[in-house]
Amino acid sequence: MAALTQTRRAVGRIGFEFDANGLFCAQVRKHGTGWKLIHSRAAAAIPNSVPDTDHSRSAMFRANDLVQAAAGFRGSEVASVLPMDACDLRVLELPAASQSELRLMIANEFEASPTSDTVFDFWTLPVGMTPRKDLTGICSLSTDRRLISETVRRIEAGGFTISGIDGLPTACGRAVSMMDASGAGIVVDGDASLRMAVHIGWKRCTIVLARDGVPLLARVPQVQGLSSFLEATCTALGLSPQEMLRLMRGLRDDLLIQPSAEVMGRLHNAARAWCLPLCEEVLRSVAFSGRPALRMVPSAIILMGSGSIINGLAAIMTDELNMAAQLWQIPAGECVSNGPEFAVAAALSAWEIDT
Repeated sequence: MAALTQTRRAVGRIGFEFDANGLFCAQVRKHGTGWKLIHSRAAAAIPNSVPDTDHSRSAMFRANDLVQAAAGFRGSEVASVLPMDACDLRVLELPAASQSELRLMIANEFEASPTSDTVFDFWTLPVGMTPRKDLTGICSLSTDRRLISETVRRIEAGGFTISGIDGLPTACGRAVSMMDASGAGIVVDGDASLRMAVHIGWKRCTIVLARDGVPLLARVPQVQGLSSFLEATCTALGLSPQEMLRLMRGLRDDLLIQPSAEVMGRLHNAARAWCLPLCEEVLRSVAFSGRPALRMVPSAIILMGSGSIINGLAAIMTDELNMAAQLWQIPAGECVSNGPEFAVAAALSAWEIDT
């Protein structure tokens, strides 16, 4: 939501993304005009854990879990991100004003709500996203201040110093920008600076339209995340969720796994069935951003988050949307995974590095 420090550095902080089923850690460094992933690691949540604070993903990990996940990483400074089910994402229309005046008006909006102990950040939307020319479109992201305090406390209990807590839409936008700056983005027709990030989490998905790393539009559609896909496929194939995840990772990483044609067919059909509602929501977002007043049509879809492990997802979305879809990635060091599940953690690591 707001960074506390900004220093000149070449190696980023340790990025922590807490999801309902795991923790993703990453650290990057500047690599020419782009980025290189130098450390990445995933850790599973405590089995059957229940957050003691509403939506507190960090409560699902012990301090020792954080230390082990970040073993070998450089430094102890951490940046984290809030899950979207812990946030309130709003689009507001306010009178044209300075940034400080806009912040005051937004604060007044939250003070009128039943939950007054709120912390928020915001960004302005492009001209044309509001019907009246004398109004400014604002996208605000807010959460309970107690959740921030709880997240900070738990991370510091592991011996880390937390220097920033970001929002998922801004982190997704920055992850896309890092990919393009590193030369890992696909070259397609259209505006190369305008991309749509689709973050697939354990419980839900987030769609972010970004230009040069700045979010212009953010939506949380009524589409369930990776957990709903696993429920369907595990029942059909007679596998546990852990076995299913190992199978999907093995297929993605080209390990020596040779499922039968029947199993591969079932996986493909399940992936397509799960993906179709998400494709419909992406098309709604593209239709809104492409209307005559805006004319912002993304040149590609970038998939990230834990659910991007679903096999064949990029190809299915490319076919259904008639638009290039690609898994997030940036260059990585030897024996370092640069899978799309580390996109947000990498963006947190690169947050406010002096370029």
